[in-house]
Amino acid sequence: MRGRHEMKVKMMLMFLAVMLVVAACGKKEETPAAEGTKEGTQAAQEVTLKVATLIPPMTDVLDIVKPLLKEDGVNLEVVVLSDNVQPNTALANKEVDANFFQHVPYMTQYNEANNANLVAVQPI
Repeated sequence: MRGRHEMKVKMMLMFLAVMLVVAACGKKEETPAAEGTKEGTQAAQEVTLKVATLIPPMTDVLDIVKPLLKEDGVNLEVVVLSDNVQPNTALANKEVDANFFQHVPYMTQYNEANNANLVAVQPI
């Protein structure tokens, strides 16, 4: 049992690192009304990150990471889809910011078959 728990913790930490890197790339927009106030500054720093995924354990990892990211100003929106193609299609169409479910060979095959240019951010 211990090995399984350690694997889940490692997956969570790796995913958290990925999400923080991706979130750091988010566009920050400030409105004139928000400038100069503590609340406005915090609102300007918040980022929403939409991640497509499929089934447990990926959904479980995202549920664990969600409150941790919230503490860092990242609103994680999990989009659960029903088949292996939908997360890539959603990402290629910019309907989500990332997906969390596949290995690199599958992503490469998807790219070749669909003239897409998805890239791996972090192997898990």
